[in-house]
Amino acid sequence: MAKITGKEPMERLPAKAVRLYRAVAALIAEGADVGTLKVAQITERAGIGKGTAYAYFDTREEIIVYALIFFMEETAKKLEEEIEEKEKFAEKMELCMDVAERQMQKGACLLCLINLLLESSEMGTLFRSILEERKKAGICQPELTCRKIIKKGIMDGEIRRELPVDYMVYVLLTKLAAYMAYMFHRKPETEQNEAGKTELSVQEFRKYLLQGILEEFQAE
Repeated sequence: MAKITGKEPMERLPAKAVRLYRAVAALIAEGADVGTLKVAQITERAGIGKGTAYAYFDTREEIIVYALIFFMEETAKKLEEEIEEKEKFAEKMELCMDVAERQMQKGACLLCLINLLLESSEMGTLFRSILEERKKAGICQPELTCRKIIKKGIMDGEIRRELPVDYMVYVLLTKLAAYMAYMFHRKPETEQNEAGKTELSVQEFRKYLLQGILEEFQAE
């Protein structure tokens, strides 16, 4: 039984590893704290023995980080399937934001991902390291999805050809991450009113973000 490295394509993962990943996602969605989540809780939820878990993974941190990366890439894969039904670049961008909003509303996994991107903890460092390795190997699904959207836009004459594809990919990923971060950190309307402050609504923030992407990328 080979150890999981975090570099495997999704389709090549052992079924038991996927069960562990889904158990992590379910526990986080129910309010479990990744900082205190135990291997025993994960294996019990997955219906797998601890010995089997440690046959695939060396540490608790690996199980959780790889599970969150699996969740992120599975979400991006589903998004890619939905995007096939959209014709225009602007429609595809709207869908990306719709999916980000849905994920923020229904689960805590996305919030954990945002936190890990910024954390200097052992888990945060591992997350960024594995994410970078997957990008270098060309198997990072969010990046692949953005790349396909952009290349299709260029081919259809909707996107400027003179801009480097790599640049546009990372701009899109960064802007989508900014949108999710804004949804996460924005104060509720009641708190804003009590403080006498006004912030952009999520929809207003989304409008400006989309407008910026289109103005920079779209062909004349």
